[in-house]
Amino acid sequence: MIYGVRAKFPLLPNLTEPSAYNTEGWIAYLNNHLPVIHGVAIENIKKTQVKLKRAYNKGPGVKYDYQPGNLVTRKNLIKNGFPNLRWLGPYKVLGLNNKEGTSFKILLEGIPDHYQAMANARILRPWFSQDYREEALN
Repeated sequence: MIYGVRAKFPLLPNLTEPSAYNTEGWIAYLNNHLPVIHGVAIENIKKTQVKLKRAYNKGPGVKYDYQPGNLVTRKNLIKNGFPNLRWLGPYKVLGLNNKEGTSFKILLEGIPDHYQAMANARILRPWFSQDYREEALN
């Protein structure tokens, strides 16, 4: 007796036989399906590796060789939405800005007092006149 109450030991749970838990069915299911799931995962990994290798080995994009006097268009880097144009220009290439040929000095064509700007080669594309575009469409 403890504090006037007779101590009762907890009853031991009735443990059933391990075979009564139905683990054999689950083990058989896993043995049949895990190799299939593993094979699908390996195929997906191989597909992803091919895509990543292709993207990694793509290399630099097309590099245009602009000469002084060429007309180019410049990407509009101000992201204000729909009403703004994506490409601005035409700009006239005045010359190289660095010896690597990745930056150019440009001047907006048609405005005589416009300031000279510098632009990276990746945001420049060759300018095609409206006449050239109409001929290409016809």
